[in-house]
Amino acid sequence: MPRTKQRPDPTTTDDASPGAGSGGEPSSPPGTSTNPAADPEPQEGTGGDNKQTDPVDINLVVIAGRLSADPESRTLESGTTLVRFLVTVRLSQPRRRVDVIPVTMWEPPDDLIADPPLRGDRVWFTGNIRRRFWEGPEGRRSRLEVVAHHFQRGDGPDATGSGGGVDDETGGDGGGPA
Repeated sequence: MPRTKQRPDPTTTDDASPGAGSGGEPSSPPGTSTNPAADPEPQEGTGGDNKQTDPVDINLVVIAGRLSADPESRTLESGTTLVRFLVTVRLSQPRRRVDVIPVTMWEPPDDLIADPPLRGDRVWFTGNIRRRFWEGPEGRRSRLEVVAHHFQRGDGPDATGSGGGVDDETGGDGGGPA
């Protein structure tokens, strides 16, 4: 009979959680409980902190295609600079079609501003999808957008990892005002 994994109920206490024995003691060895609240002891290799390991959520976008227009650079009242790209991506399956995907890069490097790619150039972006909110004449608005953290000209990353790209490794929240 297949075993099903129970999800922990965040509204319960350790005493009422699955896997807890009498007196609130875990009934399984540290690190084997399915309920993070029932296993508060740090596991080896965690540096002694009490953080629990949660499943990793991934928000990663890779887009490669051709620019359908020259990029638009803009500086907001706050002084923040952004560049917007329209990337044409051809899909062949299940039927031939073309999508034009808007991509935004917040605080792009100076060399991208000084020497931007042009319409028709092959480009490669990696980043994530973000929902951005702002106040407009019609009230509060929002939209999903692809926020690029890495840009490269050509067909994609080369073997050396160099090649005119920018990689945002500053630990920021993904760029742009929320």
